[in-house]
Amino acid sequence: MMSGARNPATTFGRLMVFAAVALLALPALAKEDYGREGVYLLAGAAFGFEDADKSALAELDGRYLRSYDAETFFGLAVALGYRFHPHFSVEEHFEWFDDTDVDVTGQPDGEIGMWNLTTNLKGYLSTGRFQPYALIGLGVAEVIADSKHEHGVVTRLGGGLDIQLTESVVLYVSGAYNIMARDIAQLDFGSVDTGFIYRFQ
Repeated sequence: MMSGARNPATTFGRLMVFAAVALLALPALAKEDYGREGVYLLAGAAFGFEDADKSALAELDGRYLRSYDAETFFGLAVALGYRFHPHFSVEEHFEWFDDTDVDVTGQPDGEIGMWNLTTNLKGYLSTGRFQPYALIGLGVAEVIADSKHEHGVVTRLGGGLDIQLTESVVLYVSGAYNIMARDIAQLDFGSVDTGFIYRFQ
């Protein structure tokens, strides 16, 4: 973990590079159309990258946090969504991150974990086999530092790529920058999810 606050623009800029790479996946020759409407389920692995202000973490934990033993959180992502238009879908997306160790100066190490639940709107740039998309979401989040729980609002900005393997099975990868507010302000983090989607006929 870096000293002081990181610049959110740095992490968001990396996500924009990810989105630009996704754009390159637009199929030039694909004639298949997978933009049908319907319900889908998503499940995958989640990887979180802290971008928090150390002073905000210290206030949450009540101790001086020197650094994370690991700057990456590992967890799970699940979602239930509905594609209501060939180029748009809405989903309820849940991300959970297991506790990660925190190095505390002069005291026993602590742990910090988190989860978030957001309503996301996705806009697809293509309806072919490769479907890059952008997303925006709003919801609630909880950060847990040892035994202390703090809740707040989270805004989710990002994008991803769906790869249609069959009529119903999709391989996906998505990235987002999560902006925290209220009691968890300045505890922002980036996340990358990857896994599979099942689209009901």
